[in-house]
Amino acid sequence: MKRLLVSIALSAALLVSGAYAQTPAGSTAMCGDGSYSHAATEKGACSHHGGVKTWFGSSNTAVAPTAPMPTATRTASAAPSSPMAGASAMCGDGSYSHAASAKGACSHHGGVKTWYGNSTATVATPAMTPAPLPAPTPTPQSSRMPSTMPTQPATRGGNGLVWVNTRSKVYHCSGDRWYGKTKAGAYMTEGDAKAKGNRPDHGKACM
Repeated sequence: MKRLLVSIALSAALLVSGAYAQTPAGSTAMCGDGSYSHAATEKGACSHHGGVKTWFGSSNTAVAPTAPMPTATRTASAAPSSPMAGASAMCGDGSYSHAASAKGACSHHGGVKTWYGNSTATVATPAMTPAPLPAPTPTPQSSRMPSTMPTQPATRGGNGLVWVNTRSKVYHCSGDRWYGKTKAGAYMTEGDAKAKGNRPDHGKACM
């Protein structure tokens, strides 16, 4: 009887050791349907695969101590690229997660196998602000003055003389705003102005 019990114990040990030898690295449990789970705890493992058939615990997982990643120096370019657009992590069972942080991601899918972080996020580019148009240059006031403004009166006027605009053939009396101020003209008596075919301004004679 004692030999029979020893033989049964040895057979069970051989079966367990054989199961461990065929178990994929990193697996923590064999499920009822023959698949393997990478869940961190027995509770919830193989929940969709027939329940836990054999629990290996952490005996089949060699976990190296992981130093905390400093968030200040971690950049999106240093993270591996995700084969699925928008995915932030690949789970232990081969599925993908879109969780915003590694904590809690893949909680029902064997834990996080590869964390991509925000490397697949789309960064919005700020819109370019158009440069302001230059203010219009003010036009000097002097340039808008009419070119027909009378100039300073020519010298040697008065004494009963009229001013004849030789271009328009119109003569102006003393005291008129155009008296001696047109660009082309000459002083002469009113009689000489009429004799040369000139006419008084607005038809009003000076004498």
